[in-house]
Amino acid sequence: MEKKIMPKWANVWGFFAATFVVAWLIWTPAILWRGDEPNLLFVVLGTFVPSVMGIVFTYLTQDRAGWRDFWARVIDVRRIGWRWWVVIVLVFPVVNAVANVVYTFLGGTPPSLVGVGKNLANPGLMFQLVLANLIISGFSEELGWRGYALDRLQQRWGALAASLILVPFQDDFDMSG
Repeated sequence: MEKKIMPKWANVWGFFAATFVVAWLIWTPAILWRGDEPNLLFVVLGTFVPSVMGIVFTYLTQDRAGWRDFWARVIDVRRIGWRWWVVIVLVFPVVNAVANVVYTFLGGTPPSLVGVGKNLANPGLMFQLVLANLIISGFSEELGWRGYALDRLQQRWGALAASLILVPFQDDFDMSG
């Protein structure tokens, strides 16, 4: 197989630059627009830029084997060990419960158990929340940050340093706060 010729800018720093430029080109109309609904559309579209750029840069920099590995990591849930499944399933409910206990201990009003029970008893609502969270939080950014950038940063700096380098980039795209 012949060696893939990459543009000089097709590296992790080019990925960061392209991600921010394209996202801000999409977000600028949201800033300038005076209505509510178009703002939301542009904001949501802009949050998907990291994943789109991760896919684009993967195809620019990898051969077919690299492309297959990228997509296998996205869809092959068998690659996740059972211990990580426990973490995935339990971390958010446990953190939420602890936060509510601390909040109540510090003088806040605890959430209504009746309201919590009604929400948990509605599987349709739970499915919608999980699906929306997966699509908006997971697929909007993670194919870029984790699927492309983190691997390249780890090759040079290791897992901890690569994660610390990545945190400020991710925070700029965080819609929650």
